[in-house]
Amino acid sequence: GVGQCGINMLRSHHESMLREHAIGHDGQPLNKSSISYVDDRQGISTYFDENIKGGYMFRGAMIDLDRSSIDSVKNSTWARMCNPDSLIGSSSSSGNLWATGHYTEGAEMIGNIIDQIRLQAETTDRLDGFFLMSSLGGGTGSRLGTLLGNKILEEYSSRVMCTFSNLSPNADDNLLAPYNNLLGYTRFIDCSTIAALFDNNSMQDILFRSNPTLRYTYQDLNRISQEAISDMTASTRFPGPMRSSLRKLPRIWFHSIYYISYLCRMQVSA
Repeated sequence: GVGQCGINMLRSHHESMLREHAIGHDGQPLNKSSISYVDDRQGISTYFDENIKGGYMFRGAMIDLDRSSIDSVKNSTWARMCNPDSLIGSSSSSGNLWATGHYTEGAEMIGNIIDQIRLQAETTDRLDGFFLMSSLGGGTGSRLGTLLGNKILEEYSSRVMCTFSNLSPNADDNLLAPYNNLLGYTRFIDCSTIAALFDNNSMQDILFRSNPTLRYTYQDLNRISQEAISDMTASTRFPGPMRSSLRKLPRIWFHSIYYISYLCRMQVSA
């Protein structure tokens, strides 16, 4: 997860994975003796590393040029399920400038980030690919995110790179957001096997038309987005005749709003 939005997306995704694999927020399986848990251990290893206490820790990194986002994670209950070295922050800021996060402040951090990703990649039994979550319009996501995506591509060119990006809303007070959206997404397309784009404005419009009395927060929209990501990876995590590897997925760039519209309506009906 890169930037504040990317970190929030990753935390929503972690929450979804905990529910689907029946793991508590302390990292311990809710029912270790069940048959479903025994069958699901390979699926759990897709996102989690087993620790010496028999519990699980998230495999992944949370990165932001603004240290406050990282400090909020360290002070939350999520910290005990994260490797402290994977929470990477800086005292600088990209200042909403694409070039700053891509060429200066971001470039100064990239060596430490790649070292941490390399260490986590070495703990896997079979590395299929990487998920990169970020926003496009403001902050760190599109600048440091695209730099990180290209660096991972250089080092792991045979692996799958899936990028999940949030467009900035129309009401964004950042005047540079349209330029950042364009520069960020074109770079993500260059380094991605799968590039998914989530448009928060469109999701809010769908939800409003379905039920004008309800109001949804960005956290709610992130949960809907994570349903799409969870469904995409279900065949890699659960046993069955359709089980496959991420590396068998075709190269595709797509706008996710059509599938998201279905998920939004399911959310309203629920």
